[in-house]
Amino acid sequence: MAEIIAEMCQNHLGDRNILDEMIAAASEAGADYAKIQSMVSSEITKRERFEHGLIEGNKVKTIKRPYSLEFDRLKPLDLSDDDHYFFIEKCNKYKIKPLTTIFTRQRLNFLRQLKLSLIKVSSFDCASFKLIEELSNGDFKKIIVSTGATFDREIEKTVAILKKNNQLFTLLHCVSIYPTPLEEAHLNRLKYLKSLNDSIGISDHSNYDLYGPKLSLTSVFCGATIVEKHFTILDKKKN
Repeated sequence: MAEIIAEMCQNHLGDRNILDEMIAAASEAGADYAKIQSMVSSEITKRERFEHGLIEGNKVKTIKRPYSLEFDRLKPLDLSDDDHYFFIEKCNKYKIKPLTTIFTRQRLNFLRQLKLSLIKVSSFDCASFKLIEELSNGDFKKIIVSTGATFDREIEKTVAILKKNNQLFTLLHCVSIYPTPLEEAHLNRLKYLKSLNDSIGISDHSNYDLYGPKLSLTSVFCGATIVEKHFTILDKKKN
């Protein structure tokens, strides 16, 4: 039976009351994990290539995501250190396991203090080899690594680091298109990930309103033991 991660992302809007309700709803729905993201807006790096983006022909080479707009979007959604302890307290109350995604090495010392058994690495940090090395020093029982937006050689180097350090880990297939059309799901990638590691899963970004659980269920049939799905209790038309 696959384990289910309810990915709360920033859908809590930085509001503890909403976060509390989301954790309770995820537990009631039968999810195994409630997951937040330990992202801090002040740690965002300004990179010039994202200020204007780059389009060549019909292809988007670099997305346009100006620093100031991204900072203004994320700042109200920050979770403080105290919010993390609140999150764990509520997970314990509602009998669902807590999980978070780390985005910067600066947050590692704090997240170690939370004594989480699992931690997640996002697709965009699958190739952050220094972070992977530091995470796999024994503080976490298992590391979940999402593999979207990375080359095979980068995934294989990350796997080599984790295996060298005898770290338990799960590789998640992920397509970093939001939402992901079914024709772009590429579930054959699960076979490749399985060749690297026994434990595999999926971060399912497909539109549930259009496709229901098709992608998640098919991935389980293909060997996924973890399914991560974005989760909210709010009206999606308003957020």
